[in-house]
Amino acid sequence: MWIVVAVAVAVAAAGSLFAWSARRSNRAGSAPSASASITIGAPTSTTETSTTSASPSGEPTASLTTGPAAIALGPTCSSDKYGYQISYPQGWYTSEDAGFNCQFFDPEPMTIRPDTEVYGIAVTIFPFSDTYGRTMSSFLDPEFSQVISVTPSTAGGQSASQIEVSATGNGFDAKGTMTYAYVVDLNGKGLVLLTNGFPGATYDVDRAVVDLMAGSLTFTK
Repeated sequence: MWIVVAVAVAVAAAGSLFAWSARRSNRAGSAPSASASITIGAPTSTTETSTTSASPSGEPTASLTTGPAAIALGPTCSSDKYGYQISYPQGWYTSEDAGFNCQFFDPEPMTIRPDTEVYGIAVTIFPFSDTYGRTMSSFLDPEFSQVISVTPSTAGGQSASQIEVSATGNGFDAKGTMTYAYVVDLNGKGLVLLTNGFPGATYDVDRAVVDLMAGSLTFTK
């Protein structure tokens, strides 16, 4: 089954920065389709990570085991427009449409329709929507988000903040929707790598994918 993606570019509307992000209720807690390369069961507290050297041949660059779910990064895509490169899980797909190249990642193929909304995407990159400071403020606004954690981090050799919030229900996302993101400070601009959804096995796995992808991110200009 193909996921249809409708993309809204107007993210500055009142509510939150991540109003454009995927509405995940149709996938949260469910098993992936037959096209997915991971298996999902009940989440556990056991997480193991391992990394290997990067390979231009598409061999895995990182892997993760969370309970019964196994993930390995393999393919790499690049955005010439925004100047970054990132790896994503084997068996997943990335957007290749003009204007949205290397921005959306999911176990199922995607079709892009500009100027509407986004539905059902596992991991999304939103490049340089605003300054780093205003991007962070959008995520942490107490009217729209209950902050779970904010942790200093790095991605692509740049300073970043690793954040997790739960929606209050006053904005775009339904109450209790979790968002997990890296907000990268690139010369004062904020690049966002995120997933969101209701708590459950699917969200837990996609959250782990975001960590692996953040570790593979590089900037090319």
